[in-house]
Amino acid sequence: MRSWLFLIGLITAALIAGCTAQPNPTADKLPDRWPATLSDFHYVWTAEPGIDLQAGPAVVARAYTESYLVASFGGSLDYLYPGFDRAVDKNQPVGSAPRSTIALWPEPDPDPTPRVGTAQEHILRIDQTGRDVAVISCYWTVGTALAQPNAQYRIKGNPPPYTGVYVNRVDLQTPPAPQVLPPQRGPSNYPFIDIFGQWRVIGSLHPAGSTDLQSEWPEYTQDLDACTTKSPEPLDRREYLTSADRPRSDFPTLPASPGWPAQSQ
Repeated sequence: MRSWLFLIGLITAALIAGCTAQPNPTADKLPDRWPATLSDFHYVWTAEPGIDLQAGPAVVARAYTESYLVASFGGSLDYLYPGFDRAVDKNQPVGSAPRSTIALWPEPDPDPTPRVGTAQEHILRIDQTGRDVAVISCYWTVGTALAQPNAQYRIKGNPPPYTGVYVNRVDLQTPPAPQVLPPQRGPSNYPFIDIFGQWRVIGSLHPAGSTDLQSEWPEYTQDLDACTTKSPEPLDRREYLTSADRPRSDFPTLPASPGWPAQSQ
């Protein structure tokens, strides 16, 4: 009898150990969820009046845009936010139509360089027709820079008057049923949960992904001009920051805003 009890105890202990030893993919990845090369790099988002950065399409656009750049700058697709691989369509071959389908996924930098400062993103407008949603956002790059061997920092600039100013469009498809999440604001640099849900990311137009944006985005120049006008830095400051190596103090790292909720239990 004792031997049977002993054997049952061993089996029970093994089962418990086996259950508790099962990997939790999210927990296992948490220490590495943010690249070491971006330890001094945060996102600050703003938006035009009436646009809620904490809910709806703005949240999905935030998560997609940040994922794309963090994986690119961090050098690995492992840094994509939870749910990206399911929500985002695969890249289509170069030359496919529409062009917005050819650069949906990032190409990670094989030799990432430490990047510091604050990536400033501003949602200019959100257009919706039926279940199709386009989120147009400004990307002001002069708040960030790459570490240089001389202990200075450098950010490249495009020609004036658009120096340090870009505009992106993310095309989404809404879920078949409403998706309810708590407000997506908090102290974390990245989300701990899948906030994509049943949203689909079906298109992306940005300068790095296509040389011909206007054919599918007739308002491109108009939107770029609007982003230039709304830039938090005037042209002379943007040209100064992009014209030579600059000290770290020129690229402060602000707290992530609105950020993402801290991990729950």
